[in-house]
Amino acid sequence: MKSIILIAAPAAGKGTEAALLHEDFGIPHISTGDILREKSKENSSLGQEINYKISNGLFVSDELIISILKERIQKDDCSNGYILDGFPRNVSQALAYEEMLKEFQYLYYLN
Repeated sequence: MKSIILIAAPAAGKGTEAALLHEDFGIPHISTGDILREKSKENSSLGQEINYKISNGLFVSDELIISILKERIQKDDCSNGYILDGFPRNVSQALAYEEMLKEFQYLYYLN
């Protein structure tokens, strides 16, 4: 499985590069920011919570981001890989992502 992670400062061109990589490799571009904006429009308690945080300039919890990402990468279109744009944002998210990959048996260590 091909997985590409783009990490850079805001407005550094991650989205632009992700779009190019999507064209080259044919794997989905997953932007956690885009997912949160989509979910914030849903008429649900989760959507309202995300909308409140985004509208007030607050960060969405790492746990919620991980949960949303976990759901997304289990979709069929990610079976051959994906491009992560803007995730992980911190060490806690990186460690949680590593554990998620172990859980999915996507992470293999070479000796």
